[in-house]
Amino acid sequence: IYNPSNLWMVWDEAPELMQYGQIYFCSGEAENIQPDDILLNAEEIYVYAMRGEQAEKQLEMICRENDKEGSCEKVRELLYCDLYRCRK
Repeated sequence: IYNPSNLWMVWDEAPELMQYGQIYFCSGEAENIQPDDILLNAEEIYVYAMRGEQAEKQLEMICRENDKEGSCEKVRELLYCDLYRCRK
């Protein structure tokens, strides 16, 4: 979940992001997130989320869709975002 006002921040974490087989991007201003079947059926997903109220709402939506209990744990804080792990 990236900050649309500062798109360059995504690329600050590019080396870390490139370790994943699939990457999805979502603007922090998006009102409605529609996860696809790959995300919905994943046993575990990692979410890099910008900080702020809108990103928190989106993270809750993603976690609720992936894990019916709606729980994600913060793994660590990066310079421009926080990393969360959601598991079923």
